[in-house]
Amino acid sequence: MTDPDFPPRGIVEAIGASTAEYTEEERRNLASFHAQRRALMADRKNYEAEGFVHHQRGIVHIPALDPAAPKGMTPASIPDRTDEIVDVIAKGDRVWALWYVTGTHDGDIYGIPATGQPIRMLELGLWRFVDGKAVEAWFWADEMALLRQIGKITEPVW
Repeated sequence: MTDPDFPPRGIVEAIGASTAEYTEEERRNLASFHAQRRALMADRKNYEAEGFVHHQRGIVHIPALDPAAPKGMTPASIPDRTDEIVDVIAKGDRVWALWYVTGTHDGDIYGIPATGQPIRMLELGLWRFVDGKAVEAWFWADEMALLRQIGKITEPVW
């Protein structure tokens, strides 16, 4: 006999609470999270509260490649960006998620000019919500994978 729910989509879903077990606040926060991740990059600020605080913990070494270069990414960096959610879980005012950023490097990323290369990078985020709006978030990303895919690292580093 086969189990239609096996294998689970991800480890968090396998051990996490089902939607029915989430509180009203957690369901609202999950809905806001999913709406934000589906939105175009330029529209994601609509899901953030005034004074939103962004803590970047991933992609912190790329700026060291060229300290004079512009810092960050814009919607033009990966204009066809999509976020493929791997796992998501909510507890109280927090939502944790793991996803793949996919798209094409068609614009500047931290001073690295467009390469036209496809990108698939794992990213992890933690959001804190108040009244359904993100007030604070922390992000970690696999910058080594990004640098390899856009040709900035071509040899093993270990």
